[in-house]
Amino acid sequence: MLVHEWVNSYVLSCRELIQLNDIQPIDRAVQTDTKVGRMRHARQTMCMIAAISIAPSGPASDPTVTPDAPGSYTNAVAAMVKVIRASGLPNETSAMFTSIEGEWDEVMAVVKAACDEAGRFGNRVSLVLKADIRQDAAGNEMQGKVDRVERAIVASSESN
Repeated sequence: MLVHEWVNSYVLSCRELIQLNDIQPIDRAVQTDTKVGRMRHARQTMCMIAAISIAPSGPASDPTVTPDAPGSYTNAVAAMVKVIRASGLPNETSAMFTSIEGEWDEVMAVVKAACDEAGRFGNRVSLVLKADIRQDAAGNEMQGKVDRVERAIVASSESN
């Protein structure tokens, strides 16, 4: 199964799960279902931060790419990061992961495009994805999380 087929399958599974749990696409407000006395969450923008690590392996499937030295992924990672940055979504690259922030469909489309780019550098692609998916965030959480931790460090230093 190709990576994009798996992602599409996973997205479909999540949609089926939402339907099974009777989450209705209504306004942004949370409403109470009086028949069963439970909260029914409205379909709203699902903001997410995804931390991804993608690694190609095997022979390059595209003869026009500059292959990396054995044990190195520099050229492949550079090509994938270019794809991510071209998306226009907020992103940050560290030594181990690239984080991307946006709505679910936007982020997953960028992850797919980055995996497709990785596929040019090898006939097999490994994807590690960790996501924080929130319905109560309006974006800019990637920096907001860091800011809150920094404030907590300062506050705990002042109290000691």
